[in-house]
This record gives sequence, C-alpha cells and structure tokens, in this order.
Amino acid sequence: MNTWLWIGIVQAVFLSLLLASKKDKKQPDYILLGWLLVIGLHLAYYELALRQFWRYRWIPGVIGHALAMCYGPLLYLYTLSLIRPRKVKASTFVLHFSPYILYVLLWMGFKVWFPAWNLHISSGLMAISAKVPFYIRSITYLIAISAAGYALHNLKILRVHQQNIVQTFSYDEKINLNWLRYCALSFFLIFICIFLILTLLPADTTSSSVKISGVSIVMLLWVFALGYFGFRQTHIFSNIVMAKPEQSPAKPLVPKEDVTTTTRYQKSSLKAETSRQYTQAAQQLMQQQKLYLNDELTLHQLAAQLNIPAYHLSQALNEQLQKNFFDFVNLYRVEEVKQKMADPKFQNYTLLAIAFESGFRSKASFNRVFKRFTGMTPSEYKKSNDL
Repeated sequence: MNTWLWIGIVQAVFLSLLLASKKDKKQPDYILLGWLLVIGLHLAYYELALRQFWRYRWIPGVIGHALAMCYGPLLYLYTLSLIRPRKVKASTFVLHFSPYILYVLLWMGFKVWFPAWNLHISSGLMAISAKVPFYIRSITYLIAISAAGYALHNLKILRVHQQNIVQTFSYDEKINLNWLRYCALSFFLIFICIFLILTLLPADTTSSSVKISGVSIVMLLWVFALGYFGFRQTHIFSNIVMAKPEQSPAKPLVPKEDVTTTTRYQKSSLKAETSRQYTQAAQQLMQQQKLYLNDELTLHQLAAQLNIPAYHLSQALNEQLQKNFFDFVNLYRVEEVKQKMADPKFQNYTLLAIAFESGFRSKASFNRVFKRFTGMTPSEYKKSNDL
C-alpha cells in the first residue's frame, strides 16, 4: 500500500463530497466535481497498479492509464465555464474528450491486431517491447503533449480574461482568477516533473513504486489547491445585470440616431460626437447618483442606466478618456476617499472603513488602486496632507 496514494484518494473524495454539498451549484462546480473524481480514480488506478492488478486486464488498464489525458480538457473547460456568461455546450465537451477516447481505442486495437507485441500494463505504466515500432511507441507521449498544450492555452485565455475584466467590472476580487493561472502554470510544471520521473528512472518494480510515490506527492499538493480555491470560486458573470426593457428609461439619456449597431467592437461605427455625448452622460450620472459607491458596479449596469449598448459605452470611455471601465469607476472612488479623509465627520473612521464607504471591496484592492492613481499609499497621502 502506498501511503501517499491513499492520502490523495481520500483527499480527492473528501473534496468531491464537499463540493457536492455546495448549494446553488453551477456548471463550473459540476466540472470541478468531475475533475476531482477523475483524479481520485486515477490515483486509485495507480494503487491497484502497484499490485499488478492491471497486468492481465488490458482494457480497464488502458482506460485508467489514459485518464491523465482528461486533465487538460477539464482544466480548459472549467476555465471556459467560469469566464463565459453562457454554459459550455455539450458538443464542446465531446470535441475535447475525443482525443482521450481515440487514444484508448487505438491501444485496444493494437492489442488485438498485433498480439506479438505483448502489450501489457506494468506498475501503472504501459510496457512496450522493442518489437513495437518507434512511431507507435511515441503515441504515449501524446499524454504529456496534450497536458502541456492545454496548460499553455489556458494561460493564454486567462491573460485575455484579465485584460477583459477591466473593461467590464469595477472590481477584480474573486474574478481575476489568479489562483487558476497559478494552477495552470503548476499543471504545466507538474507534467514536466512527472514526465521526467517516469522516463529517467529505470523500469523495475522498486523504481516504479518510487515513481508513483513522486507523482502522488506532486498531485497531492495540486489537488488540495484545486479543491480549496475551486470551492470558493463563484461564477464570474452571475452578478452581471443585463438591461431589461422594463428597467430601461423610456428614452435614452443621449441621442442614438448616429449609432450604427455592429456585432463587433472593433468594427463599431460609433461616431465621435455620439461617443463624446455618451461619455459626458456617464460622467454626469456618476457624479449625480454616485453609482461608484456600489462595490459591484459593472459596465452593463451603467449602460442600462444610460440605455445604451454596453460595448458602445466601453468604446466611448476608452476613446474619450483613455480609460477602461475599471479605471473610470475607481478614480471616482479614490476621489471619494480623499474627500472623506478631509471631512471631519469621518475623523474617527479608519482608512479601511472609509475605503468600504467609498465603494472599495477589499484592503488589497484599495491600497493598490489608490497608490496607482496618487503615487502614494493611503497612509502616506493622509500624512502628507496633515489629514
């Protein structure tokens, strides 16, 4: 019995049960739940493999051996379900899991077509004799290639996501997915480590146990981080309030006759004068109603108040003020903090309390944004102005 494997199995099952008990589960939760179960099954596969359970059970052995090919698609689909406002389609799942199915079917076929190759599973690894052509043996590298490819692609879409956040949200807590970016990076590094462990150590029974122990320890830490942060993660677009006809004013606050609606922001034909009017209307509304005090304010909510398309409002802010939505709103919050610091009514308030009163959601975000706009931390600003 491998202790590390059993710890990993118990941990995966426990986190799965914890996630299953979560209320109001959404698609990302179900994908993460499936992912944890796959990891638990994969670790259980290796525990049985140490007992040579799969040596004469080729079909289930190949299915278990190839489970690592599911990690990359699950990472990608989980990320996609978090950053997209709509559910990921079933056809997308089929597309990304088809390589796993084809890989399993291919090796099942080789076993039937070429019995002289004596293919079998030994200590969880595919035992391939020298009789097997190199180009066939190299197919096993597809597992590592798939994992690396998905990890790198995931890092790319997360980078794009973080660029998009500032155009849509006035906050980034719990939606910047920094933890998932670190998971994707560690996922890439983990598979490099696993590849080195499995290829550099000699192929004997003792080293197989060492290999699996090494893989188990690495996976143990990664599964814990995945389960812990995944349980706390909320669906990013669940709080976006889209404009509804009954919520919109009867007439737009600015004229819209000069706008040609397009489906892509890059090809928008929004005219300069209309863009300027949209920006002025947004500034006026923010100043009069102090919408920035809402710590969950989004581009869609502000656009609904103005009764204009959200992508046109985003374009107007970028063109007229050279600011994204995040900076546009948080600059008002910083100015609100400055005013409250100088207001005698807030003398007994802590800086953090003033920040919360001004629309910020966390201390870290407040300090980061305030320093970016003023060049000083809130404490330094207060001290330099004798407030």
